[in-house]
Amino acid sequence: MTSPFRTSTDSLKYFAALVENAKNNKPNDEPESPFSDQMETVTEILQGERLLDSSRISSEVGWFYNKLGLDRDYFRTTPANVVARHILALYAAKMVSHATGSRLQVKLHNKNEGNALFITASNPGKKDSPAMEIEHLIESNYLGEGYHGNTPVKSAVTIQVTAPTNLSPSLIAGVPVIPGAYRVAIYRTTGTVSPQSHTQLKLYTVKTPVFSNASLDPRETDLQKISDLDFLDNAGETTRRIYQEVISEAVDRLGPVVRVVYKDGASKMARLVVGYRRSTTHSFFSAITDLYHFYKMYSTHKYVEQFSNGISIFSVYLSSLETGSTDDFEQRMNAIAKQVVLLYVLPRTSLTPLFQADKLSAQEVAFAYVGWKFAYTFLNRYSTEYYNLAEVIGEDPAKQAILAQLKTRLLKDTFTESRVLEAVMNHPDIVKELYTDFANYHMPTASGGSPLKYDSAHGEELDSKIKKVVLNELDCQVLRSILKFNRNLLKTNFFKGTKTALSFRLDPAFLSKIEYPSTPFALFFVVGSEFRGFHIRFRDIARGGIRIIRSPNLAAYDQNTTSLFNENYNLASTQQSKNKDIPEGGSKGTILLSLEHQMKSEVAFRKYI
Repeated sequence: MTSPFRTSTDSLKYFAALVENAKNNKPNDEPESPFSDQMETVTEILQGERLLDSSRISSEVGWFYNKLGLDRDYFRTTPANVVARHILALYAAKMVSHATGSRLQVKLHNKNEGNALFITASNPGKKDSPAMEIEHLIESNYLGEGYHGNTPVKSAVTIQVTAPTNLSPSLIAGVPVIPGAYRVAIYRTTGTVSPQSHTQLKLYTVKTPVFSNASLDPRETDLQKISDLDFLDNAGETTRRIYQEVISEAVDRLGPVVRVVYKDGASKMARLVVGYRRSTTHSFFSAITDLYHFYKMYSTHKYVEQFSNGISIFSVYLSSLETGSTDDFEQRMNAIAKQVVLLYVLPRTSLTPLFQADKLSAQEVAFAYVGWKFAYTFLNRYSTEYYNLAEVIGEDPAKQAILAQLKTRLLKDTFTESRVLEAVMNHPDIVKELYTDFANYHMPTASGGSPLKYDSAHGEELDSKIKKVVLNELDCQVLRSILKFNRNLLKTNFFKGTKTALSFRLDPAFLSKIEYPSTPFALFFVVGSEFRGFHIRFRDIARGGIRIIRSPNLAAYDQNTTSLFNENYNLASTQQSKNKDIPEGGSKGTILLSLEHQMKSEVAFRKYI
């Protein structure tokens, strides 16, 4: 299959020869490099600088060009003086590693206007690889989707990059380009850095796409009109066909389109292709890396291709780290394909470290995130003790007001979002059992059968276990609140194949009759990568609006998270009163934008509905 970034027949033959020599470890069977002229120039530069012993120059240059297994695109786009610096830096890194006995550390980079190159050490399956820092950096500065945890990513890699955010077309040499939407190609070397080392390198090349047409029509699907010029010149027939199918589907939906293509004649190699509309999620690229690492896969090479209609396509070539059967490999690939959609909805949260540490699966992390937000919302409610004390105080409005104010302050200080998160992080084993309980009632069986029927009283054994094994009282209340979520959940799209947000219909019967005297007909909890929200209606057929809630600062956001459900309930209740003389009941929806995504109201609204 022809790569979108390198395609000539000669270079493919050369690359195949490199692979074969690396496998057979034949130091003398070097294919003639198509970059022999550049090799000579690099050799002359190194000889002139006299920083490398003259007896080592020929072997180091020869290994770099012929044995390391670098992709042709590197040599085609990198000036000879920069190649010389990289060879010298790599040699120095090897000497330091040899002298100190420490792990080989390689961090090379080169940036020009509209292009960048990053090289780092990376062996298959190593989750702590410095390559992940590079991916986060590229995701933030070149893909415009870098959000990791609770704040935008701040990479430890000392590289300063300024990427334009204006997506209106501009011109380079009279040809339209779209700033801020970069093409990325990632290659793993087929060989190692030296005969004595097992360390491979990973190359990241970043390029500004140049389009043949300035049209940004989001409905356009003709590859000839929306593709980068280099892609049109070099993409093979198979790649074009796959991308055309993906784009034709992606323009008609907000969520991702996923394909798995198995390589002919290879039992444990496959290509994962994901297309989606650009800037409709965050951290998606690196989240997919975490996903295939979880399933014991590694990438040999991967690409990010941009199209002028706003569609981005990831193409990842995967191989297995394990020696299982072909059936096992295909099962893991199918699981990855299904969970890519879930990662689009919730790509990276404060609970992601549990996934990266293999303590929870992607589904369990997504469930835990929803449970965290539910528990925080509904633990800030009136307790039995509050009702008893309020009854003792009686009808004195002044004393009741003081009591309510005291309760609010105590709960706000006790059940902060960070404290509820801590309770979830402390008990991944209990979270696994809570997820299993959730799946038993809502996930279709492997044979296509229906899950267990709704039972609001189920889970007594799990409830008893939580009270027994979770010694911290606050942690116990949080986990029991997540069980309450399970018990009152009527319906969800969690296990659907297509979705842009997670939606949960809850039985409103769990709401306090004192705090919420009018029980709604329906209650929905909606969670997306940029927001959370509710929808409440008081009749089966109801009308109302949707309020988008922004937060100018952290203090306002904290207040909005605390009051979100009450505000939604009061809005819907007011609308119900307004609609008393018409057949439709009252309803309202709320969308609380995450603090880091205040400018994504349109995307959040589309996902919500």
